[in-house]
Amino acid sequence: DIILTPFANNYEWALWLGSLIMGAGISSLFPSMFTNSAEVINVTPLVTSSFTIASCLGALCVPSISGYFLNDYPKVILYSNVICTIFIIGTFIVICKLKTNYLNKDCEC
Repeated sequence: DIILTPFANNYEWALWLGSLIMGAGISSLFPSMFTNSAEVINVTPLVTSSFTIASCLGALCVPSISGYFLNDYPKVILYSNVICTIFIIGTFIVICKLKTNYLNKDCEC
């Protein structure tokens, strides 16, 4: 976001560098989600395949929607990036709250 937002509209190198950094940062989300879920629920093959399918659908939706509007609105990449970042932060906060409540419920100290 730091490189993409101010520079990606004017410089191609910033688009590539920002995408590379963002990809490296987002790549840890799936294993983190899987590990956090394993602490709260029983992770079965059905749950694992559901996570994988949801992850793939999410990975397909954003580029498809962004690509559709890219010719008419070039800044759609930046806007979708901001929206996804806000969604990820919100989801992380909700998951942390639910996990904390769940773990505190089990431990009646």
